[in-house]
Amino acid sequence: MMFGSRKRSWSLRGAVGGAAMLVALAAAYVSVPAAHANTSIAFQANTGHLWYWSADSGSPDGAGHDLHLGMLEGTSPSIIDNGFVRSNLHIAFQANTGNLWEYTSSSGAGHNRHLGMMPGTSPSVATSGSRETIPFQANTGSLWQWTFAFGGKELGGKLMKGTSPSISAGSADGDIAYHAKDGHLWTTLHGDTGLAMKAGTSPSVNDARSTAVVAFQGHNGHLWLWNGSRGHDLGLAMMAGTSPSISSLDEIAFQGANGHLWTWEGSWDGSGTYLVNDTGLGMMAGTSPGIEPNGNSIAFQANTGHLWLAGPGGNRDLHLGMMAGTSPSITYNAWTSLPAT
Repeated sequence: MMFGSRKRSWSLRGAVGGAAMLVALAAAYVSVPAAHANTSIAFQANTGHLWYWSADSGSPDGAGHDLHLGMLEGTSPSIIDNGFVRSNLHIAFQANTGNLWEYTSSSGAGHNRHLGMMPGTSPSVATSGSRETIPFQANTGSLWQWTFAFGGKELGGKLMKGTSPSISAGSADGDIAYHAKDGHLWTTLHGDTGLAMKAGTSPSVNDARSTAVVAFQGHNGHLWLWNGSRGHDLGLAMMAGTSPSISSLDEIAFQGANGHLWTWEGSWDGSGTYLVNDTGLGMMAGTSPGIEPNGNSIAFQANTGHLWLAGPGGNRDLHLGMMAGTSPSITYNAWTSLPAT
C-alpha cells in the first residue's frame, strides 16, 4: 500500500521469498549503490560473532568484517560512526558473558565495560563530540548507562523484561526512551507518558529537535508516535514482538503485520502522514529493521536469514547470514571519506 507523496520515493519492490534458510557466513563483496556510501551496519552473525559490514569509501563494493567477539544469543548490537575523514566506529553489544562490551575501530579491539546486562536485551549507543553514552537494561532490571567520563551509573527506572532502551545516535546527553515495568512508554526527561506498549517490544527515539520523538508499538499492535506531549496512533499494524526504528528526519521503518518491511513518513508530531509504503520485502519473524539517522537506507534481516540493505538507490542481499531472532543496526557519516581501520 502506498499513498500520499513526498520528494523521497522508496522503490524497494523485489522478492525476498522462500522459506527461511541458514547459510554459511563468509566475507562477501557485493555491488552497492552510491547512495549507500559511508554506511556501516553491525549485526550478530549466524556464528554468534559480532560482525560489521561497511561500504568502503572509494569502491563500489562493500565488505563484511568478522570481529571475532562472541555475542549473547538473542541480542543485537548498536552502532555509530563519529569519525571525521576516517570512520570511527563504536559498536555496543552484550557479550556471551552477559557483560556490556564495546568495540571501537580506533583501537581495533573490544572492551569489557564490566557491567552485567539482562539476558535477551540490547544496548543503544550515542556520541556527541567527545561524549559517549550507552544505555542498557542491567541484570537487575534497572535502567543503567555507561559513559566514557564516569563509567556505569544507575538511572533509576525499571524496564519490562526482555526490552531495551533507546537513545538518539547523535545526542549523548539526550532523552532515553524505554518500555517500563508498568508497561508504559517512559523517557528519562519526561517520565511516564501514560502510553501502553505491546509486550516484548522496545521504542526508538529521535532527539534531533527540542523535544524527543519516539516511535513504538502500542498495546493495540499499531505503530504509534509520541511527540513529547501526546501520542498518535498511526493506524498501521505491526508484527507482534517487533519494534520500529526512527530516523532524525522522523521517518520510521518497521515490520508490518504481513511480515514485510514497511516505511512511514510524516510530520514530526504525528499530525500528518506524507507517505506509507509496503516495500514487499519479507522480513524474518521476530526481527526489527534499523534505519540510518538520515533516513536514506534501511538494514534488516530478510526471511532468508540474510542481511539486506534497502533504500532509494536500490536493495541488496549482502549474502551475510544473521543469527535468528536478532536485528541489525545501521549508521551513516557524511564527514568520512576513509574506511575504519
